[in-house]
Amino acid sequence: MQTKVLYYDSICLLDFEANILQIEEKDGEYYVVLDQTAFYPDSGGMCCDIGLIDNIEVVRVIKYHDEIVHVLKEEPTNTKVKCHVDEYTRKTNIQIHDAQHLLTAILEKDYDLITISHHVHGNYCDLVVSGPELTSEILYEVERFANECIIENRRLDIQMVRKADLAKFGLEDNPKYTDPVRLTNIEGLNDNNACGCLHFETLGPIQAIKCLGVEKTGKNFKILFTSGLKMINFFDTYNDIVKELKILTKGNEDTVISKVKEIQTKNINLTKELNETKSKCYELQLDNFVNDNIIIFEGPDNNFDDLRTVGHLVVNGDRDIYGLLQMKKDDKYQFILVKQKDSSYSLEDLFNKLKTELNVQGGGKGLMINGQSSVDLTKEIKKYL
Repeated sequence: MQTKVLYYDSICLLDFEANILQIEEKDGEYYVVLDQTAFYPDSGGMCCDIGLIDNIEVVRVIKYHDEIVHVLKEEPTNTKVKCHVDEYTRKTNIQIHDAQHLLTAILEKDYDLITISHHVHGNYCDLVVSGPELTSEILYEVERFANECIIENRRLDIQMVRKADLAKFGLEDNPKYTDPVRLTNIEGLNDNNACGCLHFETLGPIQAIKCLGVEKTGKNFKILFTSGLKMINFFDTYNDIVKELKILTKGNEDTVISKVKEIQTKNINLTKELNETKSKCYELQLDNFVNDNIIIFEGPDNNFDDLRTVGHLVVNGDRDIYGLLQMKKDDKYQFILVKQKDSSYSLEDLFNKLKTELNVQGGGKGLMINGQSSVDLTKEIKKYL
């Protein structure tokens, strides 16, 4: 790697100068390699820094061909550039990452729950863990203890350890590790963790952690959480949604949920009534689409449910009907090949002919076969029926 890394020297280093070593244009963006950088790339489960290079927006920073690459919207004109890392993004990225470290340490130490993966989603994250039962009561205990650790401002120590000495810290070697390995450890939790991301020196700057819930995902558990400034943004958004719902439902904090449920129930009932009405209308019109037992139905654009409705009428009817149901979506045609359940007509043979001669896509067998075509099959289908 040609670039000298500055972000490990100090997470407070936000302004620096650098020389451009390489620029590559790709899909309207400019991939810039510097001789030194304080921009942290998207890696290790931590989101990248953003900012400015010579007042040009840095939209993301990535590792590309073993280089740290700064992706810009415009091409820099100077070879020596002034760079600025966005402080807010740097801080929130470290807050959410250190919060994940803290939750992971507590879950493993006190509850034998091992972290499998974690993902950042805007103003909240998920943490997937494996192990014994994880209930909302346990999650509350974890959240409370995590916030106690933050209030106590416990140290988050970083040390460099030779790969040969990893076993002393309860860790196994990994081909991805470089020598020496950068280990983090939260005071009192003994959570030695190989991590190349950025961290605060203590837990206090995380400010707070809020666990939003837990759900079972197969054999594992997924925890949703937020922290620090992202937590404020999360609840600002949540509060705006509640305000809007109060206006729309003409309710208050105590009644808004029940009113939304009422609206949901009414919507379900109205949708059911609409579908029943549509089904009756199509049943009355069915003869208009059928000629010599062959049905060719061209449904409303972008409403595949109508095709299914007509399809079920054909399948469950008492006439030997078979043929094509089609609608247009964007510049493609979605279709269903359909037949009455007692019909001996082979839809599979029909589909294979269309697939071979008209290059349609799709698949299935039985009474309804779904597919997609670049041509209007209502103008072609009679050749094959």
